[in-house]
Amino acid sequence: MRRLLPLILFASIVTALGCVTRSSSEIQPPQPATVNSSQTPSPGATPCLLPVPATYVSDQANVLDQAARDQLERKLQEFKTRGNIDFSVLFIGTTGSRDIDSYSLDLARCWGVGAKNPDGAGVLLLIAVNDRKWRIQISKVLEKLITNPEVYDIGNLMTPDFKRANYAAGVNKAVDAIIEVLAKQRNLSVT
Repeated sequence: MRRLLPLILFASIVTALGCVTRSSSEIQPPQPATVNSSQTPSPGATPCLLPVPATYVSDQANVLDQAARDQLERKLQEFKTRGNIDFSVLFIGTTGSRDIDSYSLDLARCWGVGAKNPDGAGVLLLIAVNDRKWRIQISKVLEKLITNPEVYDIGNLMTPDFKRANYAAGVNKAVDAIIEVLAKQRNLSVT
């Protein structure tokens, strides 16, 4: 038993380290997470963290003016029309005690981002302004089309503008970059 104790302790430490996940932030962006659109909650399940929005852009943190919201909404609507990909953008103040990874995944599943598309293609870009964190959730069908380095680069595009509280510029750079990657991979023509 004495010989097994160090091995058991070592295995426990390795297992614990393997379970650690990185929190997304402006410094260390997350890996793109996969949303299986068919995994929406069943009736009677825990209600959505936030009500399902009627638009692609939801600014709960009030950091965008109306013109910026309208411009972004038109861009995402055009992308939906041309590419059959739902792309939702959400600004909130904070995720509270929840980590942004699980918060955004739960939200994407509950909202059914991409669920109504034939192949389930959808993206959720969540920005928690006061937490200074962001997260990109992508549906399973898109997970091979947008790579981890591309997600990192997209985060780097947003960060300088977000530090200056220019959220409209930052989010537009990120949205344009994601659309560009997905349009190229799916041979879509977008303006």
